[in-house]
Amino acid sequence: LRDAPAPWPPLLLWAGLLTLVLALDDLIMLHEAAAFAPWSGVLIAAVYGLAVLRFVVRFRDEILRDLDPGLLLLAVGSLGVSLVTDLIDPTPASLLVEDGAKLLGLVSWSAFVVRSILRAFASSRAGAVDDAVASAPAQPARNTAHRDLDRLT
Repeated sequence: LRDAPAPWPPLLLWAGLLTLVLALDDLIMLHEAAAFAPWSGVLIAAVYGLAVLRFVVRFRDEILRDLDPGLLLLAVGSLGVSLVTDLIDPTPASLLVEDGAKLLGLVSWSAFVVRSILRAFASSRAGAVDDAVASAPAQPARNTAHRDLDRLT
């Protein structure tokens, strides 16, 4: 996608970095309050929230014009529900809600990122076709008599 139009490479880089950080956080459970101090989980969640907000603000026009803002809203909302549910005392019901919301958020985020990648590829290919058409030598116009003669022979 080096030749992709302007918004796609940075948008995909941001989406990839957010995905990587959130996956690593979930893997090593950095967001858990026991990791550093009682308030560290809230601080880390705030940093993640600010990063996602920055992503949305930075690529607002592209998201609204070319992507599916509903998927992004579903992903952020579901992950937010999972985060809030994680802060309350665990019960079987709260664990079910937390894990269900996290799964819905991950699936929605993954679908959003995959759709972004597909859209970037389509945009890149369309740009390559436009460039090829623009650089093709112009064919001289042939009059109708020549075309009719060509058909007969």
